[in-house]
Amino acid sequence: MVVPKVPTIIRAAALNTGARVLTNPDPSEGPITSMRVAIGHLGDSADAIAWLPVDFPLVRGEMVRRLCDLARRTLAPLTLPVHEYFIEGVRHEKRGHPAIFSRALFSELLDPALQGGARAVVHRHLENAAIEVFRDPRIATDVDTPSAYEAVQAGRTPYEDQPPQTKVERYP
Repeated sequence: MVVPKVPTIIRAAALNTGARVLTNPDPSEGPITSMRVAIGHLGDSADAIAWLPVDFPLVRGEMVRRLCDLARRTLAPLTLPVHEYFIEGVRHEKRGHPAIFSRALFSELLDPALQGGARAVVHRHLENAAIEVFRDPRIATDVDTPSAYEAVQAGRTPYEDQPPQTKVERYP
C-alpha cells in the first residue's frame, strides 16, 4: 500500500491488517509516483505489480485472484479487467482495475520521461494484453467524486447514468 503522508491512526490501521505501508514523498506528480515507490521497494523480488487505486473500493479479492491467475497463465506483459455489459443488445465494455504490469514493463513505468503515466503504458501494450471479462460492474467502478459515492450508496455504478464511451463487437 502506497500512501502520501497520512495520520498515524490511518497508518496503524493499515499495518494492523498486515499491509506493508510505503510513503510517497511527492504525490503531487500523480499516481505514477506511487507506482514507482512500490516498484522501487519490490526491487528484483517481483515478477509483476497489481495496480489498484484507492478509488476502486468495490473490487473484491476474488476479482484480483482471477486477474493474478490469468497473468500467471499467460505471462502477458499486461493483464486488464473489463466490465462487459449490454445496452439494447449492443455490447459495451469499460476497463477497470487492478491492472497487472509484468516486470517487462517496469522500465517504462520508471522512465522519468514518461508522459501520461501508467495509462500511456497501458495504451502502448493493449494489443498484447491478457483480458479478463467480468459481468460485475464493481471491477470498473471509480468512486472519486461525491456524485459517484452517492451513486454507489444508491446501489448504482456511477457510469450507469452516462452514455457508454465504447461500443465493442469483439475484444482482441
